[in-house]
Amino acid sequence: MGPETTFDISTSKVTVPRLSADGSNWTTYSERVLNTLTSKKLCRHVMGKVHKLADLMEPKGFFFMGKNTLTPLSDKEIAAYEDEVELWEQKEAQVQEIIYGSVDQSTFYQKLASIHANKGAMFETDLLNQLQTSRYVENGDIDVRTHLTNLVVIKE
Repeated sequence: MGPETTFDISTSKVTVPRLSADGSNWTTYSERVLNTLTSKKLCRHVMGKVHKLADLMEPKGFFFMGKNTLTPLSDKEIAAYEDEVELWEQKEAQVQEIIYGSVDQSTFYQKLASIHANKGAMFETDLLNQLQTSRYVENGDIDVRTHLTNLVVIKE
């Protein structure tokens, strides 16, 4: 492989092959990318097994880990939380840089277009059905905020 077919991730001198536009080298590409990500302890990020920490709640100037937590976080706990979030974001960015650098940008666009542009009439019918059947019932199982959030999710 020549320099035009590889992507150098200079932090540890590992080369990842570029994915060809027709995908003919997918087997080699996927194995090398997964090996590289595993060696950098990033494989769980690309597999979707690591999730971003939940956002902190900030009622009345105090930070809480969740809705049901009664004790506000200390400055030390807030700093540790922010460090964890930053570490997660750094690892996500590293994964993205490896993948973006080794895949032709037109390949991304073509794949996105094939996923979203061709959903067809069944998708539209299902979406319309969801919108027509979602109703807010006062004193029902869900509150107004949850109902509106559900409508926004359907819209997207």
